[in-house]
Amino acid sequence: MPTRSRLPSGPGTLADQLAALRTHPLPPVPRTGWLRAIREASALSTRELAAHLGISQPAVIYNERAEVAGTISLAQLARIAGALGCEVRYVLIPRVAMRKRTRAAPARRPAAQPRNCRS
Repeated sequence: MPTRSRLPSGPGTLADQLAALRTHPLPPVPRTGWLRAIREASALSTRELAAHLGISQPAVIYNERAEVAGTISLAQLARIAGALGCEVRYVLIPRVAMRKRTRAAPARRPAAQPRNCRS
């Protein structure tokens, strides 16, 4: 039965790129979250960032806390990151190496039989 590869093989493939991320981990997330850490490193107050975003100062604090809690949306994270001169990149990194996975090709349907047509 023929099989299909779900992941391409060879150098530069997704599996290779993900394997490289496992061996070169990302820096740990700051205890206060990235938004607050970058804002403070940029010497911006919550009020200044709020004015830049056109939102209230409590909304900035809410979003910084939402990031730490893991409840901020990617869209909101990207919006605030942009105001901080940053970009958001997210990636799913498998805990174990991805292997070339195969599955059986779906069975082909028999050709449709013509129906008898009455005129």
